[in-house]
Amino acid sequence: MHSLARKEIARIDRALAGEHSEGTPVHEARKAIRRLRSLLGLCEARLDGVEAIDGRLRALGHSLSALRDAQVSVDTAARMAHRHGADAWQPAVDRLEARRLKIVAAALAKDPGFARRRARLEKIGAEMGRWDWTGMSEASIHRALRASEKRVARSEKRARKDPVADNLHRWRRRVRRLRMQLEVATRVLGDAASSAGRSSARHRAKVMHRLTDRLGQRQDLEVLLGLVKPMRDLPGKGALMDQLRDSIQELHSAT
Repeated sequence: MHSLARKEIARIDRALAGEHSEGTPVHEARKAIRRLRSLLGLCEARLDGVEAIDGRLRALGHSLSALRDAQVSVDTAARMAHRHGADAWQPAVDRLEARRLKIVAAALAKDPGFARRRARLEKIGAEMGRWDWTGMSEASIHRALRASEKRVARSEKRARKDPVADNLHRWRRRVRRLRMQLEVATRVLGDAASSAGRSSARHRAKVMHRLTDRLGQRQDLEVLLGLVKPMRDLPGKGALMDQLRDSIQELHSAT
């Protein structure tokens, strides 16, 4: 577990040190932060200080969210252009790309090279290195997985009963967290990560990956709709918004 945690720290640092004219490094950093937080969620009952470190990692990820969201809006618009026609979507894509570059420039002006963020990450890694990881056990990991599964079930029930954005987003986050925890359990425990003798943790993680993808695509489309709506003098804006609404409805029906 400690070895996996160190690898995620290294991945986050490499991503933050990368070239940020494109959005990929920020996206990779946020994914690694989520994986590390999911791993730590399996350790909370056995390691002191996990909650405080998790809060600092959450804040680090949140500090990158605007950059990630700006890139996702460009990527989502590009997918819509591929599906419905580049000519119609290109003016929106161009505006979204200009917006993304402005957000990146502002972030790097405040924290050149993300040096402050990397320093915070270094301190987190050092504190984790002082923990006594020998208290982890197969049983403690399984208990944490069961608790996570119960949280997913509760959030799914709430989202299906009242599919508003907040409930859907909570469901997505919890499914994604459990999927990442199952992937960790598979790497650490191997076959012992299987649950109830029915299906392997690896298979369950793949199923959850598909669900989180659909929920994530729906959220991205909703965010893009919110960005396109206020664009003044955007050619064919009404048709673009109709295409977005239709795509959102398709994903809603499939989830």
